[in-house]
Amino acid sequence: MQIEVVESVTKTIGSLALAYPYLRRLGAADIIDALTTKGKERHVSTGQVIEILVLNRLSLRPTPISKIDAWAQTQAVEEVYSLAANALNDDRIGRALDEVPAQTMNGQPVAKITYGFTGKEDPTRKQLTISLSVAADGGIPAWYRLADGNAADTRVYLAHLTAVRERLQLDKPLVVGDSKLITRANMLGFCRVGARFIGPTSLKETDRLSLRRLWEAGESLHRLDEPADGQEPSVGRYWGLEQREVLPDPEQATQYALRRLFVQSLDDRKAARHQRAKDLVRARYALWTIKGRLERVLSLVVRSTAD
Repeated sequence: MQIEVVESVTKTIGSLALAYPYLRRLGAADIIDALTTKGKERHVSTGQVIEILVLNRLSLRPTPISKIDAWAQTQAVEEVYSLAANALNDDRIGRALDEVPAQTMNGQPVAKITYGFTGKEDPTRKQLTISLSVAADGGIPAWYRLADGNAADTRVYLAHLTAVRERLQLDKPLVVGDSKLITRANMLGFCRVGARFIGPTSLKETDRLSLRRLWEAGESLHRLDEPADGQEPSVGRYWGLEQREVLPDPEQATQYALRRLFVQSLDDRKAARHQRAKDLVRARYALWTIKGRLERVLSLVVRSTAD
């Protein structure tokens, strides 16, 4: 008997071979279907759509939502899920994403996929915020939490702190963050559990007045970057001025001691002076130009009056 190959189709399994069995064991599609009302009744259930989106995000070359159907044709998704790739059009995916956020789990609202701004992406895009804690040695995920796509970063620090203390049994951790870390609510939360924290903050008017009072009192700056052993002393790039302050906690009838450090960078100072010199040159040129034009206008007025 001779076998004739009439048509040959090549499809890539790739990361699907690892991610699909894992999602099946988790029951991801079934969990999502259980949270939706109409999603599981559709030809392609919402759980399947979301699970396929997850597989796409985990693939080596993730594709936009508008091209998920084309990606599915090349990745054996049709065979694995027994569905036609063209069923994964952007309209169906959009409906699936809209069905998920309106649900609740254990009485708690599920994080909403909504418009948000990350500082880098287009704010007109819908997104979901994920807070993820990983181990320092290898980046192994230890805890995560989903939040609305427009959730503010300032509210995630205390949730992270609670998770670290409860799940990892780490007491008095050191929390290092960006400028969004330093809020009154965050600092109170850290102090109440004995956590240490450090983060940058912008100079408010009260801080400027405090700094001015320290200068007027004759407080001197102290060098922060000491030279390494065996190296010759240098001028130093960073200098600081420390101020002690207290954070009152009326709810617990106590207060906490804090340390605020005003840091001066000689590199930043040099750059600021250079920029200020350039601005002064431009200002002088602008004033010289205005002066010249005014003199010409005045000369024309005097001449016209004399005529």
